[in-house]
This record gives sequence, C-alpha cells and structure tokens, in this order.
Amino acid sequence: MPRAVSDGGEAIDADIASRTSSHSHMDGGHHHHHHGHKVEFPPKKKLIDEFTDAVKETFFADDPLRQYKDQPMSKKVLISLQNFFPVLDWGRHYTFRKFRGDLVSGLTIASLCIPQDIGYAKLAGLLPNYGLYSSFVPPLIYAMMGSSRDIAIGPVAVVSLLLGTLLQNEFDPKKNQEEYTRLAFTATFFAGVTQAALGFLRLGFIIEFLSHAAIVGFMAGAAITIALQQLKGFLGIANFTKKTDIISVMKSVWGNVHHGWNWQTILIGASFLAFLLVAKYIAKKNKKLFWVAAIAPLTSVIISTLFVYITRADKHGVVIVKYIKKGINPPSASLIYFSGPNLMKGFRIGVIAGMIGLTEAIAIGRTFAGLKDYKIDGNKEMVALGTMNIVGSMTSCYVATGSFSRSAVNYMAGCQTAVSNIVMSIVVLLTLELITPLFKYTPNAILSSIIISAVLGLVDYHTAYLIWKVDKLDFLACLGAFFGVIFSSVEYGLLIAVAISLAKILLQVTRPRTVLLGNLPRTTLYRNIDQYPEATLVPGVVIVRVDSAIYFTNSNYVKDRILRWLRDEEERQQEQKLQKTEFLIVELSPVIDIDTSGIHALEDLFRALEKRKIQLILANPGPAVILKLRSAKFTDLIGEDKIFLTVGDAVKKFAPKAVENVVCRSWSASAVSDGADNLNADMDNGAAQQQHDGYNVGAPPKKNLLAEFAGTVKETFFSDEPMRRYKDQPRSRKLWFALQHVFPVFEWGRQYTLAKFKGDLIAGLTLASLVIPQDIGYAKLANLPPEIGLHSSFVPPLIYALMGTSRELAMGPVAVISLLLGTLLQEEIDSKKNPLDYRRLAFTATFFAGVTQAALGFCRLGFIIAFLSHAAIIGFMAGAAITIALQQLKGFLGIANFTKKTDIISVMKSVWGNVHHGAMELADNIDRSIIFGIPPGCQGKKNKKLFWVPAIAPLISVIISTLFVYITRADKQGVAIVKNVKKGINPPSASLIFFTGPYLLKGFKIGVVAGMISLTEAIAVGRTFAGLNDYQIDGNKEMLALGTMNVVGSMTSCYIATGGFARSAVNCMAGGKTPMSNIVMSTVVLLALLWITPLFKYTPNATISSIIISAVLGLFDFESAYLIWKVDKLDFMACLGAFLGVIFSSVEYGLLIAVVISLIKVLLHVTRPRTALLGNLPRTIIYRNVEQYPEATKVPGMLIVRVDSAIYFTNSNYVKERMLRWLRDEEEHQKEQKLPKIEFLIVDLSPVNDIDTSGIHAFKELLRTLEKRQIQLIFANPGAAVIQKLRSAKFTELIGEDKICLTVGDAVKKFAPQLTENEPVGGSREGSPAQRTNRTGGRRGRATAPDPHCRSRRPCGERAASAVHS
Repeated sequence: MPRAVSDGGEAIDADIASRTSSHSHMDGGHHHHHHGHKVEFPPKKKLIDEFTDAVKETFFADDPLRQYKDQPMSKKVLISLQNFFPVLDWGRHYTFRKFRGDLVSGLTIASLCIPQDIGYAKLAGLLPNYGLYSSFVPPLIYAMMGSSRDIAIGPVAVVSLLLGTLLQNEFDPKKNQEEYTRLAFTATFFAGVTQAALGFLRLGFIIEFLSHAAIVGFMAGAAITIALQQLKGFLGIANFTKKTDIISVMKSVWGNVHHGWNWQTILIGASFLAFLLVAKYIAKKNKKLFWVAAIAPLTSVIISTLFVYITRADKHGVVIVKYIKKGINPPSASLIYFSGPNLMKGFRIGVIAGMIGLTEAIAIGRTFAGLKDYKIDGNKEMVALGTMNIVGSMTSCYVATGSFSRSAVNYMAGCQTAVSNIVMSIVVLLTLELITPLFKYTPNAILSSIIISAVLGLVDYHTAYLIWKVDKLDFLACLGAFFGVIFSSVEYGLLIAVAISLAKILLQVTRPRTVLLGNLPRTTLYRNIDQYPEATLVPGVVIVRVDSAIYFTNSNYVKDRILRWLRDEEERQQEQKLQKTEFLIVELSPVIDIDTSGIHALEDLFRALEKRKIQLILANPGPAVILKLRSAKFTDLIGEDKIFLTVGDAVKKFAPKAVENVVCRSWSASAVSDGADNLNADMDNGAAQQQHDGYNVGAPPKKNLLAEFAGTVKETFFSDEPMRRYKDQPRSRKLWFALQHVFPVFEWGRQYTLAKFKGDLIAGLTLASLVIPQDIGYAKLANLPPEIGLHSSFVPPLIYALMGTSRELAMGPVAVISLLLGTLLQEEIDSKKNPLDYRRLAFTATFFAGVTQAALGFCRLGFIIAFLSHAAIIGFMAGAAITIALQQLKGFLGIANFTKKTDIISVMKSVWGNVHHGAMELADNIDRSIIFGIPPGCQGKKNKKLFWVPAIAPLISVIISTLFVYITRADKQGVAIVKNVKKGINPPSASLIFFTGPYLLKGFKIGVVAGMISLTEAIAVGRTFAGLNDYQIDGNKEMLALGTMNVVGSMTSCYIATGGFARSAVNCMAGGKTPMSNIVMSTVVLLALLWITPLFKYTPNATISSIIISAVLGLFDFESAYLIWKVDKLDFMACLGAFLGVIFSSVEYGLLIAVVISLIKVLLHVTRPRTALLGNLPRTIIYRNVEQYPEATKVPGMLIVRVDSAIYFTNSNYVKERMLRWLRDEEEHQKEQKLPKIEFLIVDLSPVNDIDTSGIHAFKELLRTLEKRQIQLIFANPGAAVIQKLRSAKFTELIGEDKICLTVGDAVKKFAPQLTENEPVGGSREGSPAQRTNRTGGRRGRATAPDPHCRSRRPCGERAASAVHS
C-alpha cells in the first residue's frame, strides 16, 4: 500500500522538504516551508452563531426543519401533521399487498401476546385483564404516531417486573388492590409524561447513558429474576416470598419442598415448558417456521385449559386464573393520583419505568430499522411512546413499550407497516369482548411456563461473550448490572448499571490516553511506539500525542503525564548517554477542544519546560483549539513559530539532521516516503512507482487479562508511580522512604538551612499578623465563638507542616468554607438557642470532612475533585464573596435584627428595613475602611515589595479601633464589640463529636460537602504556587495531610481548615521557603491565645466586618472570568450559573449548579462529539478540516470524514447518523453540481482513542446501509485500542483488512489511484489534485507539470536520481 499522510500528514512535507534541502546544494539553497501551508485560524463566529450552532448540533442534529425549506404554507402544515402523525405520510402509499403482510403478522403476534399479557399482568401484581387492556389501546396510538414499521407494542416482562417490584414497596396488591392499581395508573401516566417530554424537548440522548453492556447484564439478571418469580406458579407454591433476590427466592422454594409443591401443577408446567422450548428451537433452526414459536403459547393455553376443565385438576390443587373481566378498557383518568403523598411515589416509579421502557423500545426500533435500511426518528418515537402511555393510563392500561420477542415475530411474519399493531389490537379487542371467560380454567403454571420460555431469550450469551472479548470494563458494567439484579433487586441492579456506565465515561475523560510517537523507518510518519514497535524515537526530541480533549477533568493529569514521559526519556538518555532532550512536541490532532483549565495546564507545562531549557512545540491543533489558544494569548506566549501543521514540519525545523538521516535511509533502501508517492508521478526517467514499504495498520501485542487490569488500575490510581522510588532498594531504605512519604518533613527537613529559616520566620510572622484578626471574623461568619477560629490556626497548621508537600500553602479557616459551614449548620441547629449542640455538630462536620479528605487520598481517588471546573470555581468564589460581604453588613451597619438567609434579595430587604438605624456607625465604618483597608491593599497591589502593608493592615485596624472604642467608650453608644475571646489553648473536643444519634448523618453530609470544597480550594492554590516555583505537589499526599489535620482539629476544638489563597499569597511573597512558616504562624497564634486574647474585648464587630469584606474582595477574579468568556462560552455559563446560584439562592445550591453544569459539559462532549469533513490541501496529499482550511478541496467520488472522539455507547448512534447526514448533504450537492457519485466513505479514526461494543455495532449498521447504496467503507489510521477491538469483534473480517489503511493518503491512492498518479505533490499552482483530475478527464498517465518548488530545469526524476547518487 502507498504510504501517504492522513490527518496527521506529518510525513509528506517533512520528507519532501528534506529532499528539497538536498537539491538546495545544487539549485541555489532555497528551502520551502510546507508549500506555504501553516496552521489556519478559522474565522471567529459571532456569539449568536456559535450559540445557534451548538444548540442545533445538540438538540436538532437531525435537522428537522430542513424539509420545510422553500415549501408553501399548506405543504408546511401537512409536513407538521405528518411529523406528529407519520400515518399521514406512509398511509398515502399503503397498498393491499402491504396489508396482506400486516394482517398475517398482526394475527401472529396477537396469538403470542394474549397469553403473554395475562402472565405479565400477574408479574406486575395486577389483574390479568389489565395486561390485555395494555395491548389494545397503546398499539392503536403508536400506529398513528410511531415511526417504526416493526415494533410490536404491549406489556413486556422486564418493565412488568420492575413496576411490580416498585409498586409493592408502597402497597400490598392483595390488601390494598385499589390503591395499588391507582398507583400503577399514576406511574404509567408519569412514565408517558417523561417519555413525551424527552421527545418534545429533544433530550433523547439522555437514554444513551445506559450502556449496551449494562443493558445486556440488566436484561439477563431481570430474566433470571422473572423466571425465579414464576416458580410460585410453576411449582404450585401458595406461600411465596415477596422479595426478588435469588437467595430469598431459593429459600422460599426449598422451604416449601415437602408441603408446598404440587406434583400435578409441576407436571402441567414442565410438559408445556418443554413444548414451548421445542417450538422455539424449531423456529430458530428454520426461519420459515417462525410461526410455530409464535402460536405455541396460545396452543399451550388452549390445550391446558381444556385439560384442566375436563379433568377438574383445579380440585386437586392446580391453581387457575379463575376470572378475567370481560369488556373493553374502562376509563381510569379519575383514578390517577394528581395530589397527595402518592403523587410523588407515582412520579418516581413512572420516571424509572418510563426510562427503561423507552430504552428498550428505541434499541429494538433501531435494530429492525437497521435490518430493513430505514431510519426511525428517536424524538418522534419518544413522543409516540409517551402519548400512548398517557392515553393508556387513562384507559386502564399500565406501562407498554416495544417487546423484542413479539417485534421479532412481527418482523419475521412479514409486517410492512404499523398496521400490524392495529390488527393485533383488534384481535385483543375481540378477545376482551368474547373470549376472556374461556380463560377461567387456564392454569397459572401455563402462564409461568410461557413467561419462563419468553424471558430465556433475554439472556444474550453471545453478546456478553463479545463484550468480554472487546472491552473488559464494559463487561464489568454488564456483570455489575447482572449481579445487582439477581442478588439485590431490579432497581439496585439498574442503579449499578447506570453508575458503572457513567463511571466508564468519567474515567475516560479524567484519564485520557497519552502516547509516545516514534518515526517509522524509511518514512517520516510518526506513530504510537506501542502500536508500531519498529517506530524509533527522534534524538533530542520527545513527541507526545494527547488522545482526548483537554478539559478541567483531565488538564492536570495530562500535564503531569507529559512531564512523566519527559522524565522517563531523560532517565533513558542518561543511562544510554544519548543526546539531551531539547524539544517537546505535543501532537494535538485528537484534541478536539480545550478549556481554560487546559490552557492553564499548558502554561504550567511551558513554564516547567522553560526552566529545563526545553522548547514546547505544538503540532496540528484543530480549529476550536487554535482559536481558544489565540483568545487566551497562549500563541503569543509560546510564539506562533512554535505551532506547526504537522509533526514532520516541527521535526524538520528543529531537528533537521534527524530528518536528513531518515531520508538518506529511505533513498538508500530504494523506498520512497509518503511524499514520494506524488513525487514519483513527476519523474520522467521511467522509474517505477514505489509501493508502501510493507507497513500495515499495527496492533500491539494483546495483553493477558491480569496485565490489562493492572495497567488500567495503575494509570487510574497510581499514575504518579509512587512505588518507583522503592525499586531495588534495601529494606531499611524502603522504610525510610515510607516514613518520608507519610511525613515529608523528614525529606525537606534534612536539607533545611538557616537561610531558609530566615525566610520562613518573616513569612510566618507576617502571616500571623494577617490571620489573627481574620480568624476571629471567620469564626463569627461560621456562627462559632472567636477563639475557635484562632484554635483552627494553631493545631491544623502544625499537622500540615509535618505531612504536607506544598511550600506556600498557609493553613487555617477561610471565608468561603466558614460561610458554607455556618449556612449548613444553621439549617439544622440554631446557634443562639442551642450553642453547645451547634458547636458539637461543627466538630462532627469537621471530623467527617477530614475523614472524607483522608479517604480520598488513601484510596487515591483525588481525581474526583477534578469534576468541579475552574470556571465553576471562579463563579462560585465570586458569588460567595458577595454573599460573605452582604452578611457583614450586619456588623458593618450595626444592625441588631438581621436575616438568617443568605440570598441577596433577603439580605437587601433586611438592610433597607433597618435603614433608619445605625447611620452614625455606618459613617464611622466607611471612614475606617477607607483609612485602614483600601490604601494598604492598593499599595500592596501596586508595589509587590510592599506586600507586608496589606498583611499587617488588619492587625493595625484592630489595634487602633480597639483603643478608640476603649478610650471613647463607644460600646455604650451602640457600637457592638467582640466582648469575650476565651483565653488558653485548644481544649479537647473528641467527646463532643456525634458518633451516634440523628446528628451523625447530618454531620456526615455537611462534612462531605465542606470537605470537598475545602479540598478543591487547597489543591488548586497549592498547584498554582507549585507551578510558579517549578516543583510538583503530590495530590494524594495533600489529601492525606488535609484530612489528618482536620480529623485532629475536630478533636482539639477546631473547625474546618484549608489553604486560603490570600494568606498563601502573602506567605509566598514574604519569602516562605518551606512549611516551617506554618509552624511559626502557629506559634504566634498560640502566644496570642495564651496572652493577648483578653485585649480583643473592645474590638468593634464593624472592624471585623471591614477586615472580612476587604479580604473577600480578592475572591473576585474579573480577569479569569473575562478570559473564560473569551475562550469558552459554555465554561462561562458554568461560571455564571454558579455565581447567580450562590447570590440568588444559597451557597449549597450555587455549588450544586456549578457541579451540574460542569458535568453537563463533560457529558455533552461525549454525547455530541465533533465530526469534520476533510479535504485535500493543494499541492500536498495532506487532508484537513475544510472549515479550518478553506483552501482544502474535496476528493471527487469520495467522502472523507474524521470522528473527533472515542466512540462509546453515549455517542455511537449520533456518530453513525452524523456520517450518514454528511453523506446525504454531499449526495445532494453532487446532484445539483452533476459531480461523480460517491463510491467511498473514508473514516479517519486517528482521534478515536477507544471504541466499545456499541460503537462497533454502530459501524456494522453503517456498513449495511452503505452496502445497500453501493458505497464502500474505508478506515484510516485506527489507534492501538481501536484496531485491537475491531479485530476481537471480527469487524475487520466483515469490512476486509484491505479496507483498513495506515493513512487517508493511502486510502485515496488505493481506491482512487488516478488522483495520485496524475499529479505531483508539488504540482501546478492551478488547483488541488482533485480539481486537476477533473480537468484532465481522469487520465491515468504520469503528469509532466513542472514542480514550482524546484529551481532546476531538469525533470524531477533526474533530480531525484542525482540526489541519490550525491
């Protein structure tokens, strides 16, 4: 195969330029840079256009308004009606021939559904007639509104079991039959509302978050659970457990073995179960005999009913159905709970059952639509399913959905349209009107046998085995859901399935792959050295590729991982005495997006490399990335000359000798690199065109399960390789390292000097002067006594100094945590009415905050805090600053009766309600704050050397204001004072912590929330200063240190302490060298507690309020907020949402909004990934995004698409539909322009770092669709994990190994050879190879156009030959 360049087309130009440089000795030494192509900056869109595009791709990806374009009003009205009622569309073309197929299939599925519906109703704990009702009304509604031709609607086993289980948790169906039935209708109503709302709001992608693997496991577990539940009827047991877990069921079964089993019932059940299974086997072996399995259930019912009636077996213990109410569905709208306590119960059950029903129906619809090559509209399906369940709830039906077994029968019976549902519905109607009394003697054992035989098909062994082969993490989700259902309950199994599915997504975005790239011998291609073992590293250059978007969830990991690659390479170079690394090239082609956190990580990386004298180079950034880097001025920082179109360009410029060596090897081996494919076309000396030097898409050696598991665990939890330093060390050394690991003081303490102590002493004293007045204020903010604030700056800093890894973090209470803690504690206990319990709850919350932090560090789960984005933190902090400042108005204005609420509206009402009081104090405070607060702050900000001015200003303010109040006795004039600060060191408080009782859980909840926020703040601050001073902090050690200090603090009368930005900045600027500055500060606070606290008696509260207001002003980061706005509007929405949530609601709601918006951003990225259309850059065989490179031209007869994300269950259907939409648009364009028909779809997989079974299934459906259109599917440049999984799933055999190419250039050359044979890479300036081919009529001869980059008059072939000889 020819070796050319795909989206990462680094090879071609580097190689050509190398050869051109060899010509320069002869031709004047001219050197050309990539034929003039550089990284393009796409035109910046207006905000409204950016917002419109985002909304369109998220909610209107199927372009529903497209069909209304250029249509008259009457046509638009008709199209609208057809959208809601597709029957008006397909009904116009309905024929008698189609009706024959629908009639046969409708009658067939009716014979199947009637006995099943009676059994499923019993499974749901409802009377049998409700099952039949649910196969009468809902199918009629669906036939009018649904878009699937094959789905057969009615009750299904899994939803019936789920509904029955959830309903029985609320009511006993035997004791409270009426309430139970009403709750079932209520749940059905809300299931329908949920489904319709998702469709109407176009939020259908939400159901994608339940992975295919989780569904397989859930269905299998539900099948076993359902089968076990049928043992009651199958064995004739009267007293059967109400629990669904396998242990309880088996205990109940074996507990009744001697007196509960009925042998006549068992005989009937076993006989007919064998009959049903044989019928299914016959139908499976011979597809034409599908009707055997379809009519077997009804046949079983008829024969068994006659047998029981004739033999009167019901008199011998055989339990029968007895009575099924005759007649059609009675109205039930009045029975739905629209008020009262059962309303919320019905809503909760309905949402769960509705989502499961929806997931099953959409999956079934898509499966059969793929088989028949038509599309179903997911949103229309949701509206149809929702409407039918809403109407069903009002006509005595319970939740109906698409059944796989009856849909399969419907498909095999030859259904043509949804009319088969109408036929089935009519048969069910006739049954209700005429036949139901005949079911009186039907034995329950038959219904149990029918259900058991039906649910066995839900256990999909083949798919489970495929999941195991392809993706072990997917299989874990499958297994988790399966065991969750059978060993616990259906709802817990469902919860486990969703949790593992989400965990997989979040793991992918927190721990993305990064790979080291090497040069493929005799080429200038750069590929993953794990996938291509023959690839060699470039001397003096480290080339790393990041295989994911760089977001707040992974930015620090990506930076640390790149530095780890660099460290490993430097160690290797030292061992082998190789050339020192001078350049780090980061290949960004898979990085489809970046946010402000990602840009900050790149800035930190740039600074770290600068100090090592290593240059940072970026290659092939996409349109979104390059725009955001420019908006953040990172391109100015790094230099635009350090950003290249390809890795090859970067290597060529910064390591030209390496490139020359590559080319020499290439020519001496008579092999031509990627660029030579077109260069040879320009040779007139008759040299044969060279083929690819045997390079096919590589696949790394398959790891065994243990190695694969160990690799995943290592990269997820031990990415910093903590055990590395223990390697080859004696036991004593290992113990010493372990001690240093837990107590880093033993490491830095050995190198501690007097010079460092001088810096720490000054920093500690400066810190103490700042924190003493602040701590008193922050304690009041948390509604705690002032001395507890001082206690919290004495013990925790000492613990942190022993265990922490940051040199700058200064520990103690901070404003935001104090406010958050005070707000949450006040909701539980009034601090004035019950101060002792309030303090106890504060210590309990502090204890659990510490336990949470330490547990995260010990379990190495620190990446969890990454889910609060930088933007959300900025907004949250700014909102908290305003809230804190507003809370200080009580002391600042001297208001006695102040609101306890924290939202801005309540506070301003309280302020203006007291406007006529405290005017003198207001004026006094304004003067004081101007004199003591603002000028020192400005001095410190304007002149960094005067940092100590704002640091000591609070203490000076306290001293002067205290003297002023004491001398003037202003406290007698209404000025509120601190009064009493208790003297002495921290008393023990372990006995005060709630370890039992109702406050235990409350303390735990508050502690977890406050602990996570304080942890996030401390780690963010620590990393900021570590980056500035070029060292790394260990996140897990930090968590252990913070957790331990808060656990100890909770036992020594402290509340939650963390690393505050303001005091840490002062510590840094004052010259703090080590955590010793915390010890100095702690010592000063101890002296203050022992000797000085009584002197604070006359300190006015207004001064404390002024100090807090001046302190929290620093939490406003306007510059970062503006940068976020410029770089990423969705990030800014998270920032704004958190900000507005805090100031207009409460701190906890603002925090919740911040987390939710941050997670939505992550999930939106994985559900709606970018796909790009690639075109050919003129005079090259590089293929780039046509939006970013307007000069790039499309290749006639080919559509080249790049998928910019891993392909998982969350986005697999979207990716498939998006590619088909590209295809549709191109085909329409070709018809208009009369261009050649598309024969090939090339999918560039270079950014796709992973794929799961859902993704592979989507590609199979895409392949089937393309085959019917006579279009060939080609893959280019799949990564290591992708090619391995495609081979495990045997997709490579399905598509053909010859359809998987190393590069896009290979694929174009192989399947459209005339395009590459006709033109040289450096060909005519008149257009792209594609355009020139069109003009020459697709001729296959060699082109003779001169190379514009060549100064010689000789043909290129002669020049190449002379270059070889030279």
